[in-house]
Amino acid sequence: MRVLAIFNIIYFVASLKTCRNCRFYLPSFVGGKYEIGDYFSKCKKFGYVNTNTSEIEYTYSVTARLEESQCGKKAKYHEKRDREESYYAE
Repeated sequence: MRVLAIFNIIYFVASLKTCRNCRFYLPSFVGGKYEIGDYFSKCKKFGYVNTNTSEIEYTYSVTARLEESQCGKKAKYHEKRDREESYYAE
């Protein structure tokens, strides 16, 4: 019975829709090599074009998860990243 309970917990944690497991996750780095963490990461799914620089500015992943019009608490636009697909490659 304990083995079944442990398996259920592991399965639940592995199936969570976290931003880090999403294919739109874009981590932030310090000095080009040290990842800051999830709070400063960006989401490539939601962004806007800066009219001054003509570059795409992505929203923070935390903001996307808080806004129900974007991804929301239930991660409605979450797409699981493949194992071989790295979020470090742009």
